[in-house]
Amino acid sequence: MTASLVRALALALSVAALSAAAAPATATAAGPPVLTSVHWTLRVTAGSPAGFIAEAVDPDGGPVTIAWTFDDGTFATGARVTKVWTTPGRHTARVTATDITGKRTMRKFAVEVLPVGTAPLPGAPPTAGHMPRPGPAPVARASVPTTALRLTTTNAIPVRVRCERGADCTGTVSVARSGRRLAAAHYEVGGGRRATIRLRVPATAARALRRRPGRRVSVVVTVAPQNGAAARVDGTLRVG
Repeated sequence: MTASLVRALALALSVAALSAAAAPATATAAGPPVLTSVHWTLRVTAGSPAGFIAEAVDPDGGPVTIAWTFDDGTFATGARVTKVWTTPGRHTARVTATDITGKRTMRKFAVEVLPVGTAPLPGAPPTAGHMPRPGPAPVARASVPTTALRLTTTNAIPVRVRCERGADCTGTVSVARSGRRLAAAHYEVGGGRRATIRLRVPATAARALRRRPGRRVSVVVTVAPQNGAAARVDGTLRVG
């Protein structure tokens, strides 16, 4: 190799190195905001304020906006807000944490509004004009009514999730075999109701399941936020 060719090659490598150094680094975006704490007045008398408190953090380290929406179409913003319902019955509220990029995390829960004159119950607010003290989170229990599961021709595993009495259930449901998670999905089920959650299994895992059908799998259902341990059942997977 001649000296001129060596110099030309060295120059080309230097230019490539400078270009790579000047290229902007690609930022790796973290996930959506995390609602670390949500509290609310569980029961309140019609016409009295119910209190709502939420805390959230952004994995990216940026600011988080907290907003509340209620079933009568009203809304509020801030980490601590109050809401007055005048109609007795079961009402719902939703809190949403949003970061500066628009990623969101939402939680939905229920508030029992009692008729005027009803005796105070645990979780009822103090006198008007003060921030109501949030009551304990309602107990929500989620379960899987059946352990007979099947893998459909579209590589999905339908899982029936039942939300028992108390608050609405929200969280994740996942299916695993031999300690390896096959699929997972978010779910929301109203109290006392059932819903079918379709877990999408990757094609490679689905092929492995079809090669060895009839194997037992574990179904894990979590309840969020903070008010329930994971419910786990073992079921038999049938290839459809």
